[in-house]
Amino acid sequence: MRNSTSRSVSTSLDPARIAVVADCGFRKTRIGGKAVCLLTDALIEGHSASLSSWRFGKVSQPERVPSREVPLRPGPLDALRAMLIWTIQDLKDARALWRLMSGYPKPMRTIAGLGLCELPHWVWFTYSFLAIKLAYSPAARFAAQFDELQIVNYVNTKSMALVRAFRSSGKSVCEIQHGLIGPTHPGYSNRAFWQMESRISPTRFLVWNQTTREFLESVSGRTAEVRGFDDSYYLSAADYLRERPRRSILLTLQWGMTLPEPIIEMVQAFSDVHWILRPHPRDPIPPMDRRDCARLSRLEHVEVSDPSSPLVVELERCDLHVTENSSVVIEAATLGRKSIFWDVKSLDAFGAEVRAGMALCREPVEVACCVRQLLNHAAA
Repeated sequence: MRNSTSRSVSTSLDPARIAVVADCGFRKTRIGGKAVCLLTDALIEGHSASLSSWRFGKVSQPERVPSREVPLRPGPLDALRAMLIWTIQDLKDARALWRLMSGYPKPMRTIAGLGLCELPHWVWFTYSFLAIKLAYSPAARFAAQFDELQIVNYVNTKSMALVRAFRSSGKSVCEIQHGLIGPTHPGYSNRAFWQMESRISPTRFLVWNQTTREFLESVSGRTAEVRGFDDSYYLSAADYLRERPRRSILLTLQWGMTLPEPIIEMVQAFSDVHWILRPHPRDPIPPMDRRDCARLSRLEHVEVSDPSSPLVVELERCDLHVTENSSVVIEAATLGRKSIFWDVKSLDAFGAEVRAGMALCREPVEVACCVRQLLNHAAA
């Protein structure tokens, strides 16, 4: 499945001296032999199958590789020392974090179960930077055990605390791609952030394809290595509509983005189709607190899935995938499922899938017609 000519990013390092850390939203797990993320799982397997496996948070699913939780909770003395000692580098890190967060929409948070409120950036920034700084001592003790950090998803406070500790020791940090990286992602497209001196960003990347590599190297100035897949991973879609009593479509939702009205109307109107709504695994807003999910979940032909369930299971039971710009477009192609996406800015990111006939880009008002055509053509 993977390109046999791919080389490892860490050929000169002792595998036992590399820490591989996956955020709880993109952990290395399998249920019944099925990976949570097809492409990220393959990247990790490609160079770290024999490594110690570390993770963040609690794991509710059985794990393929036994792992240990990264100890990042500071003791009283660690916390006091972190608050009393400040350096010029701390201020540079804080400045870079502010620049990074300024590119994000204001986050929604539930406070004391009283409902959702929109927090200003300075509140989010203050909480995040203090969390990163307070975790420095335990993160540094963890970093002292290894020569390199390979991390899935650097854009959260726990990950940044760990990245900062490794960078402070002069050690390299390689981020492993976990989803779509391109102009639509504020964590990677913020050119000003990458140009700032700080210890909270990775030193290099391991990515899925050449398009992502070119984008990251252009914006960040860091090197990115492609652990490639040959064209055979795009399977034929000719037989993906099996004998089912009812067609099924997977609709993947995006973090912080509401479905356009034409898409909501399409789901409401296509009652002969079983719709599977999959929330983003890191969306801070519960599915039923989203206006679009709440409206559609009342329909008998709509199912709201558990975002922690293995994606491959839902792809296998669907006939078509619809999204704004989710990287599920790429994973769907690996299983022979076509995708329709409506974010024109993602055309370059999904260029290989479009050229292979596994993805189509349409305006939101055109998606319904395209969905019906594909279902009718496949059923003919």
